[in-house]
Amino acid sequence: MNGKLYIKGKTAGDFAYMDRSDITAVHLKEGICRIGDMAFCRCSSLKSVHLPKSLDVVGINAFVGTNITTLNIPDNVVFIDSKAFAFNHKLRSVRIGKNVEFIMPGAFAGCPMLKEITVDPENLYYYVDNGCLIEKKTKKLIAATYPYKIPEGVEIIDRQIFLFLTNCNTVTLPSSVKAIYMHEGEVGNFYMCKEIANAGGTVTIKAPKDSYAEKFARKHEINFEEDKE
Repeated sequence: MNGKLYIKGKTAGDFAYMDRSDITAVHLKEGICRIGDMAFCRCSSLKSVHLPKSLDVVGINAFVGTNITTLNIPDNVVFIDSKAFAFNHKLRSVRIGKNVEFIMPGAFAGCPMLKEITVDPENLYYYVDNGCLIEKKTKKLIAATYPYKIPEGVEIIDRQIFLFLTNCNTVTLPSSVKAIYMHEGEVGNFYMCKEIANAGGTVTIKAPKDSYAEKFARKHEINFEEDKE
């Protein structure tokens, strides 16, 4: 196999290749419409994946903890589940196809090397501004890239956006933010960032004075800096 895996059929099943350290590349052939939950979870040697045009669903944790560097989500994909591509520490670029309608929380969490996100111009549900992936209808932030300066107009920070971002010393939030989602029993948006930034340092939220972001930072004991720009 030489580390390359070719898969055909209708689906890559749940847990099918989980924890396989011998897989370096995956080629999913046309006809596959679903990648199952945790299908390639923790395949630590996996560096590249070819997703077929026939694909329409990517399951929860499908590629979590791999080392994929670039990602092209085909136009036929509609649904990307929670943490589908999370904790890919070498992921640098992502393209979102034109029919992607649902991206669940943390789909791209913990990807500190992510530098570029693009969305097909025909996509009706998502757009990119200042390196940030944003849901059009809700103005909700789905993913962000360094230097984590969130543009004006974003109203909601979705769950798990800033988990395990080792290069995240400062997050700049605009006055338009009205909610930062947290989930009971789940590590919050900034806490893992706070614990590991600069080997024990803290993350800082930078935002306008008296904004929702300032109140959030002070409530959760996160460093705050006034954004005067």
